[in-house]
Amino acid sequence: ARRIPWVLHWHSDVLISKWDTLLQACYQLYKPFETKLLQHSEAILATSPPYMAASAPLQRWLYKTVAIPLGLKPLNATTLEQAQDEDITEWGNAKLRILSVGRLTYYKGFDTLISAVAGIPDVQLLIAGEGEQRQDLERLIAQERSQRGCSNVQLLGQVSEAKKHALFNSCDIFALASRERTEAFGLVLIEAMQHGKPCIASDLDGSGMSWVVGQSGAGQCYAPDQVRAWRDSFHQALKM
Repeated sequence: ARRIPWVLHWHSDVLISKWDTLLQACYQLYKPFETKLLQHSEAILATSPPYMAASAPLQRWLYKTVAIPLGLKPLNATTLEQAQDEDITEWGNAKLRILSVGRLTYYKGFDTLISAVAGIPDVQLLIAGEGEQRQDLERLIAQERSQRGCSNVQLLGQVSEAKKHALFNSCDIFALASRERTEAFGLVLIEAMQHGKPCIASDLDGSGMSWVVGQSGAGQCYAPDQVRAWRDSFHQALKM
């Protein structure tokens, strides 16, 4: 294997929080192997120009790095038929249906979306996915409901592939509010675009999210964690 050319697909840096001392120590042991792999590769494929430019490990190897975006196969007829058979009863009578999909973890920014829709009676947010942050998000939903009197949010948990596509097909807007470059590209944005849905995503330096939305012309981007900006975007969408 060492005698043939290697092409390395670079999906994400190892991103380390300054408080995560264990991961910092582990990365120091791992880093020489990472460097050796980058050095040996004939070519490196990054997923977007912004991520390539912001990636610290790739800076020494930019001369052999090229950005090739991620993609998805076209939706097949079977998937579409299964999605049409799904009965999406979770949507209420809201005028604006917002969907977000992903693992319930801190970097996804679901708390931003929950707080942004709180107090807007004509907006409903459905979040599909499961993860370690479920209880925290449930507490936030209850808190926003008690303080603002309205928080039309449901955590759907893990959903089937058919139901996921049915949710994409029935929503008005897809939202991705990730706050860290752990969200390297945002492939779920492409899934929403397959269904012709506009996207609202985080304008996060070094991530591919805003690049994906900008290249497609399929939506708008706002600063992560800025609840007021996201709320304003939903108010604006209601008027359209």
